[in-house]
Amino acid sequence: MLTFLGDGMIRPTGIEPYPGFVRVVAATNRDISLLIEKQQFRNDLNQRFSLQVEIPPLRERDEAELEALVDFVALHPQRNPNLAVSHIGQDALKELKKHEYRNGNFRELEVIVHDGIGRARRRRSKVLQARDLAFSDPHAVSDREAYLIDVDAAPAGPYLTVKREVDLARVAALASVPVLRAPDTSQYAVTREAVFRYPPSAAEPTT
Repeated sequence: MLTFLGDGMIRPTGIEPYPGFVRVVAATNRDISLLIEKQQFRNDLNQRFSLQVEIPPLRERDEAELEALVDFVALHPQRNPNLAVSHIGQDALKELKKHEYRNGNFRELEVIVHDGIGRARRRRSKVLQARDLAFSDPHAVSDREAYLIDVDAAPAGPYLTVKREVDLARVAALASVPVLRAPDTSQYAVTREAVFRYPPSAAEPTT
């Protein structure tokens, strides 16, 4: 990596090196300067990144920027299809603005808003309100029903099946997709990598 970042040449085995016209972008939530001081990160690797930008955490953003991010998250087509929840109440915005987001910044905001949209949809409300928001660990599965969307038919396989219902909910939360519930009560999480299903089928292995 150091060599490539230095000269931009790709060196496959068995053929001559050739230039790679790519840009390498890296991101971290760690304090690189502190890690270099503790000799836990190579300074020569850090120096290879000529342009470095520090993005402030959500708790340091102004209200207008945070409100724009909330609007962006709420437009997710799978979590909020056809803008079923079309407005965000002022009480909800107030709660979102004063939260510190120490568990995951944008990821935490995304999970809180998406879960809140699920609860608002269950209430058949078009307005996301403060009572729909749950501020907790972004990887926790708190309100299982908030993830469920009833569909007319199961998505097409092949499937990877999971042993526990809570595991399917975790897959859906980490992939930012809803859990789909078919008429036979089987549940599915359709991610870019695979279609996960619960409960397991006796004819298929579980993962």
